[in-house]
Amino acid sequence: MSQQLVRFINFGIDQQAPQKPDHGRRLYLLPNGDFATIDDAGVVTPLATDWDSITGKPSVFPPSSHAHPTSEVTGLIQNLADLEAADTALDARIDHLTANLDPAALDSVAEAAASIGTLQTQLDTHTHTASQITDFASAVVAVSPPVDWSSLTGKPATFAPSAHTHAISEVTGLTDALAGKATAAQGAKADTALQPEPVDYRGAYDNGGDYYPGQVVNFNGALYVRIGEPNPGYPPGTSYWAEFDPAASPAFKLWVDLSKADTIHTHTAADITDFADAVVAVSPPVDWSSLTGKPATFAPSAHTHTASQITDFTSAVVAAAPAPTTPSNSGLSITGNSLATAYNTAIADGVVSVSVGGAPAAPASAWKAKSLVQVLDDILFPTILASVGSAKSLDLAVSGTSGTLEIGTSVSRTLTATFARGTITNGSGSANANPLVGDATGYTFTGTGISSTAQAGNTLAITTAVVSGSNNWAVTATHAAGTGTYTDNKGVAGSNLAASRAAGSLTDSTSSPAITGVHPYYYLKSASPISASAMVTAIQNGTATKVIAASTGTLSIPYAPSAEYLAVAYPATSTTKTRYHVTALDNGAITVVFSPVATQTVTTALWSQSYRIHTSTGALTNSNATIELRNT
Repeated sequence: MSQQLVRFINFGIDQQAPQKPDHGRRLYLLPNGDFATIDDAGVVTPLATDWDSITGKPSVFPPSSHAHPTSEVTGLIQNLADLEAADTALDARIDHLTANLDPAALDSVAEAAASIGTLQTQLDTHTHTASQITDFASAVVAVSPPVDWSSLTGKPATFAPSAHTHAISEVTGLTDALAGKATAAQGAKADTALQPEPVDYRGAYDNGGDYYPGQVVNFNGALYVRIGEPNPGYPPGTSYWAEFDPAASPAFKLWVDLSKADTIHTHTAADITDFADAVVAVSPPVDWSSLTGKPATFAPSAHTHTASQITDFTSAVVAAAPAPTTPSNSGLSITGNSLATAYNTAIADGVVSVSVGGAPAAPASAWKAKSLVQVLDDILFPTILASVGSAKSLDLAVSGTSGTLEIGTSVSRTLTATFARGTITNGSGSANANPLVGDATGYTFTGTGISSTAQAGNTLAITTAVVSGSNNWAVTATHAAGTGTYTDNKGVAGSNLAASRAAGSLTDSTSSPAITGVHPYYYLKSASPISASAMVTAIQNGTATKVIAASTGTLSIPYAPSAEYLAVAYPATSTTKTRYHVTALDNGAITVVFSPVATQTVTTALWSQSYRIHTSTGALTNSNATIELRNT
């Protein structure tokens, strides 16, 4: 028999025979992975093991009725736990509502709503006295229409002036008129110069009068002097009278002329153009105390005044008005001239309200300290503070590609840090123009090939050798505090973000792409036997095939040998491989195929490392493409 038998299986006699049995039906596994039978005569008959060559097999294999424990259903245990937790939370909420839902609280809300409605009716229908209107006087004047003189009724026809005096300068034309008159001195001289002679002038002749010698009369425009005894029956022009010639006395003549003028005509006050002014000018001043017959009091005539003409109108009206009062529990209060509202509910101080609108639950004592407007503002317009729109952030980008590289390989990378200052959203929902924090003030880079590099710029270029395991980089940025105001929904500047806006630092250590440094594993196929030292030499001179990948788990080695020897080497830091696997029927302890593992030091231009080396015990022939070396 030309084929080498590597395993014997005896059917019905021994469970496993370490050597060829001498009788019975026997099934053999050939080195190439095929099965064969051998009869008592020693004839070997290969059996078909390829799936495609098996005839009569079903197209599908429906599973028979069976069950699984929950541990074999992916995610089932977690889903059941989640459902149980949700059910428990729902029960807790129902219990909380059952314990805390107070019907009396609901009645309080209804009563509050009814009170607010009653208050609104009172506010819509109430009245005020003038004293309760702070700007009553000015408002009345402001809205009163102007009064036209022609439409004013009851006014007097004339307005007699009260007793008064005027200075000469206040009398129009008086100064000029007086300038044409003689001065007092001039008048005195004239009086002296024009005094008439001692003549008994009697004026116009009286026919019934008695005249004596020397008396002068005016008769028919002529002057006559009496020269005879008294005789009333004889008028001038008879022998008892003589014409009187005043030529001998010019002063007397002038005096006579003036006297004649005074006696022959008169004037009324209306005929004298400046009569009133002249009378005033020459009238002596009258002292009130010397005025007799004046009344003790002067009662004013019937008249009226506007509110603006009464200096203390508002205070007098307020003083005379009755003190205002408010109904009990009306929600109204009066302080001085001001009317205010108050939530003066009769609910006990300790009763806690429910959350309504934007107002949180609070005891009645807290609500009583507010006006109705404040209560409604709390419910309808709660204060919404500004918030962080987007948090400050730091992102480190690393140039190049990620992957697994051989330890010691030189790589060049550019590290770029991007710092975002963050944003603020005002309470109104609008974006605030001021960033959350200040500008970055410096960057510190750390990681593979860098001890610690602090700098002002955000970019760093490095060249370094790959190390074992993860090759990562990180950056820390320091920044200044944020400045500028932000507001709540009512436009009030806030301070609630002070902690978020403080100066500080931020670190990003999640650099991408990531590099993993490993010692490669190797394999070598040869027509000649391979020793452990020969494998080391092949690794160092590059004839062994290098695989740059982690070797801590299963190693997949290209197989399909044809009378060839196989060697596999991996770092001694990885788990020792104890099993081989080619197919479901061709697998077992690693010593079935390979010699006991050897440990050798391998040194290359990049590293020096201890390796575990497996070499096959003989030449192998197998059509399968892959052989796996497993930990277990």
